[in-house]
Amino acid sequence: MIPTKQYTGRIISNGEELEAFRAATEAMQPNSCRPIRLDEQDSWHWRDGALTHVSGGYFHVVGLQRPAADGERLLMCQPQSALTGLLLHAPAGSLPWVLLQARAEPGNMPVVQYGPTIQSTQANYLRAHGGKATAYLEYFFGYHPQGCLLRQSHQCDLGSRYYQKTKSHHYVLATQLPDTQEHFAWVPLDVLLQAVQHHNLLNPDLRSLLAVYDWQAHLGHAGTQAPAGLEQLYTLVQQAEQQCLPAWHMVPVEQLNGWQQQPTGVMPKGGQGLGVQLYEVIAGSREVAGWAQPLLTASSPGHVQQLLRHGPHGTEWLVTVDTEAAVSAVALVNASGVAYPGGDVLVGRLHTGGQPWRSIWQCDEGGRFYRMESRYEVHWVAADEVAPLPNQCWLNTAAVKQLLAASNRCTIQFRCVASLLLDELNPCLAAIG
Repeated sequence: MIPTKQYTGRIISNGEELEAFRAATEAMQPNSCRPIRLDEQDSWHWRDGALTHVSGGYFHVVGLQRPAADGERLLMCQPQSALTGLLLHAPAGSLPWVLLQARAEPGNMPVVQYGPTIQSTQANYLRAHGGKATAYLEYFFGYHPQGCLLRQSHQCDLGSRYYQKTKSHHYVLATQLPDTQEHFAWVPLDVLLQAVQHHNLLNPDLRSLLAVYDWQAHLGHAGTQAPAGLEQLYTLVQQAEQQCLPAWHMVPVEQLNGWQQQPTGVMPKGGQGLGVQLYEVIAGSREVAGWAQPLLTASSPGHVQQLLRHGPHGTEWLVTVDTEAAVSAVALVNASGVAYPGGDVLVGRLHTGGQPWRSIWQCDEGGRFYRMESRYEVHWVAADEVAPLPNQCWLNTAAVKQLLAASNRCTIQFRCVASLLLDELNPCLAAIG
């Protein structure tokens, strides 16, 4: 972490320093996550069939069912949009720097992972719970004389775990370097290109922000291809949206056939699948240092797989079009195959041949999920090796970039697996990776 002559703040210069700062942040602050019973705390209780915070805000644990169908879900209701964003700086003659936060989340493994500059629910950044002010909020939530908004979009969260939740992605250029607050560091883009290939180093929100942004254009390079495959994709989207009725609706947890309420939360009958456990949390670096909350748990890891091939339009991605239970009547673009942690949702089809070209373990966001990991993989396949399912098609990289840039079109699993392919999405980065 070498300061420059012009700036005395914290600047990461390589991957070893990135891991060292993460580990030091974790070591210097108290962090713990202890399972407790509902009667050991007074912040959460059952109300109208939902596990609810006493404030009536935060989020609710509810059931989801679809009439005349055999589907049901246990999920969180938190329809308010969260604010996520990256603060960038462009030193003369250098690659952009990105301001990251070494962020503690109770369900992470390890507890501290790198998150974006800002990752905050409305309750936190408006300080509804009386916590500390959210760092750098002034760049993203109002006028700042040294801030320039580069881009903004809205992105769906986990559509089979969150009811109607989205996150706004903001990218702001800092024309002058602000002070580096505690637990924050500037990370050059070339260091980030290496970091995306590491297990559980960057959290899902950061991966999503990195994948969605057009680094090619930011660095002044034009796109090299025209989009291919979108016409077939939009046909699949229309078909999926026409078939998504009857709609899912929220119900009290006790109406679910596959789950039962227990003194510690909600558990799947038979012990396999998705559950909810209440925890006492201590996180010294957060806006509030200690609290109690439910976290979703899973009996098995997940698996996300993206297939690539060399096709007539360059590199092509096999994508799946599907509706998610908690996202009303909107079909989303997903990876080639996705098995959710707990095994309750399967999207597309998982490829069984060959070894992955790139792969990582990544846990879901630890503020809501307890050590809920998925294996993310990228596989190259021969041009005619994999026949698409009826809800799948091949898109070239230019088409994928167009979809990633759009609001509420791609799942978070697809955005996370795309973060392993920043050099494919932005060819100018291949030379610096």
